[in-house]
Amino acid sequence: MYAKNVTVDQVRAAVDNLNKVWNDNIVLENVKQVSKNVVSFKLGTADSKAEGSRTSASGRHGRYACTHVFADIMQELLNEGASFTRLFTGLTVENQRDLDQHVDQAHHKNAGSMMFPVSMAECCVDSFCTSKIFLGDRDAVGGYWYR
Repeated sequence: MYAKNVTVDQVRAAVDNLNKVWNDNIVLENVKQVSKNVVSFKLGTADSKAEGSRTSASGRHGRYACTHVFADIMQELLNEGASFTRLFTGLTVENQRDLDQHVDQAHHKNAGSMMFPVSMAECCVDSFCTSKIFLGDRDAVGGYWYR
C-alpha cells in the first residue's frame, strides 16, 4: 500500500495504536519512504489464527491482515491527512467518503472463484470480526457492515 502525506514514523505510530486494539497481532512489513511524501508498506499478522487475520478463499491460514485491519489503518492515517493508492480495490482514497465506499466494496469483493465465491469479509478468522476503531455509526455483523 502507498500512503501519501505521511512519514514512516506516523505509519509506525498508527500500527502501534492499532496493536492496542488488535491484541499486538498486526505486523508492519517492508515499510520505506519511497519519495519525499510517499510511504510504502505492507500489513500482516504475527499469528495467522488470531484476531485481525484472514484466510485465503480456500480456507488456508496465512499471515494476512483482514480488510478490517486495513480499514482501521487507513482511518488512523486519514485522520493524519494521508491519502492512499493501490488498495485492494485498485482505487484511490483521499477523504472519508472515499474510505467508506472502498471499504464497503472491499468487504464484498470476491476472493474466491465464480464457482465458489467467498467475500473478503467471510475470510476473516474471527467469526465476529468488528473494526474497533472504524465502526463509527455502523454495526458489523459477521464481517459485514450495515448502516
